[in-house]
Amino acid sequence: MNQAEQAKSFFSERHQKITAMEHFENYSEITIEYTAKLSKDLSPELNIGDSIKLDGKSIFEFSPENKITVLKDIS
Repeated sequence: MNQAEQAKSFFSERHQKITAMEHFENYSEITIEYTAKLSKDLSPELNIGDSIKLDGKSIFEFSPENKITVLKDIS
């Protein structure tokens, strides 16, 4: 099982919302707000039922043929 599949089991609810998109000549930046509710205890500070919020960004770089050549996820 890969890391993404394992991480799904940590949450009872998950939501992603695009908050901004910027397009440039060779790349686009997408800003994302991520919220989730924990389905298990992760640490003494993060317990089942707690909500978490993260902000992240995805950057898509394009070739001259407009194909995605690089995808960077930053959180």
